[in-house]
Amino acid sequence: MVRKKFLVSIVLFIVLVLLTLCFYNKKLDSGMLSFYPHPKTAHSPQNLVLTPVSENIPQVDTKVPAYEKYLQTLNPISPESILAARNNYLTEFENGADLHGEGFRTFRKFYENVVQEFDYVFHKDRDSQVLLNELSRIIKNYNGDPLDKFAEMHTADAEKIRSQSAIALRKLEEYHRCGIGFYYGEGEWYLQMNLDFLLATASGVSAALLDYIKFYVTEHRETIAGDASLGITWEELRRRIIRFEKFAESHAQLPEIQNEVNPELHELVSVYLYGLDNTRAYNLYYGEGDGLIDQSLKTSYEIFLKKNKNSGFYPLINGVYAILEKHEFRISPEQLTFMFSQDYEDVAVARLLESGK
Repeated sequence: MVRKKFLVSIVLFIVLVLLTLCFYNKKLDSGMLSFYPHPKTAHSPQNLVLTPVSENIPQVDTKVPAYEKYLQTLNPISPESILAARNNYLTEFENGADLHGEGFRTFRKFYENVVQEFDYVFHKDRDSQVLLNELSRIIKNYNGDPLDKFAEMHTADAEKIRSQSAIALRKLEEYHRCGIGFYYGEGEWYLQMNLDFLLATASGVSAALLDYIKFYVTEHRETIAGDASLGITWEELRRRIIRFEKFAESHAQLPEIQNEVNPELHELVSVYLYGLDNTRAYNLYYGEGDGLIDQSLKTSYEIFLKKNKNSGFYPLINGVYAILEKHEFRISPEQLTFMFSQDYEDVAVARLLESGK
C-alpha cells in the first residue's frame, strides 16, 4: 500500500513539472516573458539590448573572395575592365550586401591598378595628348579633369573641336565612360580615377565610408599642385589642412584614415612648412636669398594661430612662428631642427640654407 502511494506521488510530481514547463513556454512564445527589453524601455541606459543577426542580411565575407576571383579574369590594362568590374560589383553587392565596404575597397584597388597600368599605354597616344592640350586651352580657370568641363561647353571653340577632332574626342570620351579621368602635371597629361564614376559606384556602402568617398571626391576635384608649383594659395592650403584634420578626427574608425588621409595630411603640412620648388616658402636659393618667409605664408600662419587653436598642429605652427619671430622671420637652423624633431624633414631646404651661409 505504501509502495502504491509512493508511485502515485511520483506520477503527480512529474505531471506538475510538465504543466509548469508548458505554462512558461507559452509565456515565452507570447512575448510575456523575454530576455529582451520592452520596446518602451529598450533605449534606457540600464537595459542591455541584444540584437540578433537577421538571416536576411547578406554575408559580405562570402562574396568578396568570389569577386576577387572574377577580377582576376579581366584584362588588367584595359579601361573596359573597369566598367566590367564596376557592373559586376553593383550586381553582386546589391541591396546592402556591402555595408562593411570590403567589396567596394576591392573594386577601388583594382580600379586604381588598371588606371596606373593603362597610363603607360596612354602616354604613347600623342593625338590624345594634343587634344587634351586643346581642351585645356579653351577651358579657363579650371584645374580639374577637362572632359568634365568640356561636356558642358558649347562655345564656338568647343564646337570646332567636336567637328575637327571627332575621332580623337570619341576615344577620350570612351575612356571617360569607362572611368578614366585626366590631369595635367610636369608638362604631360596623366590618368586618374574619374571621381564621379567612383562616387556613383559607392552608393551601397556604409554611411561612414560613403562620407569618405564624398570627402575624397570633393578634395581631389581640382589639382592643387603641379610642375613643382602650388596651385592654390597658402590660405587655401591652411583651410585644406584643417578640413583633413577634422575629417580624420570624426571618422577615426575607417582604415582609410590611417592608410590615406593621414599620409596626405602629413604631405600637406610639409608643403605648408617648406613650400615647393617653384612655390617657395622662403626667399632662399643656392648661394643667394635672404631667407625671409613669404609674406602671404606669414599672414596665413598668423591666421592659423588665431583661428585654429584647437588644431593638433597648433603647437607645430606656434613653435615655427616663435622661432621665425626670433630670427626676424628668416628661416634658420634652429627652425629646421625644430621641424625635423616634429617629423617634418626637407633635406633640400636644409642644403639651400647651408649653401646660403
